[in-house]
Amino acid sequence: MTLRSVTSARLAVGLIQGIALYLLQQAFDAKSWPATDGLVFAPLLATAIFVPIIIVVGFGNLRPGTLAAWAAAATALCAGLAAYNIFRGQSAVADIATTPTATLWLSLATILFIGHRWLHRETRTEDC
Repeated sequence: MTLRSVTSARLAVGLIQGIALYLLQQAFDAKSWPATDGLVFAPLLATAIFVPIIIVVGFGNLRPGTLAAWAAAATALCAGLAAYNIFRGQSAVADIATTPTATLWLSLATILFIGHRWLHRETRTEDC
């Protein structure tokens, strides 16, 4: 990929991430769906925050097939752990959690950083 195409792709991913986070914030502020359902909102939020970062960093550094597989795995990991975090954190009280805990945010950031660094080291080629 040329520098111009990498830059354009990174800008497009950043724009899409910004729009997704804006829409999630609007739903949260308005207390409308999906923000009213923690098992939907938390996975969307975690995925919208972390996966675009992985894609942006991977453009130009990883092979396209490897990047697609890593982005799919990161999406599944973010969504699965966020949903599990909400599922395990719900209580019998009326105020049900809709956002992941701080522990999950830190854990996801650490897992994805280590995974990306390992993948980058193992699969990087000079012609990417």
